[in-house]
Amino acid sequence: MCLAKGLGNGMPVAAMVATAGLNAAWHPGDHGTTYGGNPVACAAAVAVIRTIRDERLVERSARLGDAILERARSWPALNPRLSDVRGLGLMIGLEFTSDGGAPDPGTVAGVRAAALEAGLLLLSCCGDDSVVRVIPPLTIPETELDQGLDILEASLAACA
Repeated sequence: MCLAKGLGNGMPVAAMVATAGLNAAWHPGDHGTTYGGNPVACAAAVAVIRTIRDERLVERSARLGDAILERARSWPALNPRLSDVRGLGLMIGLEFTSDGGAPDPGTVAGVRAAALEAGLLLLSCCGDDSVVRVIPPLTIPETELDQGLDILEASLAACA
């Protein structure tokens, strides 16, 4: 598994994590880096890992993600073009399709614009921009998460 952006909290650091068996296949010199071992970046990575552990961010992400998915069960009633809600932890995807089942980037653009007007920045993804990404920071205060979800719900309804 490769880790990068979130590992260094903005510092240029990355890591490759493997089982002992896979790691045994690597020999000294098999893998090089352009910025390997920078002590400041490594210190940032250690601090990030400690924060994830000490603040139990993995467990928190799972709990909040489950709560979002539970809340999202009612969202297709707000906008019938919302055809799928899926996620893992705090990484949620809202897929929009037309009546015929084709990807619907137009509704995605409308939801994003309505949300932005209300102060919530949403991004789309997939090659056809038919999915809205909801990926808040793992440390988001629950009151801010609820506020963002309220804006999202209003945006879904406004674009129905």
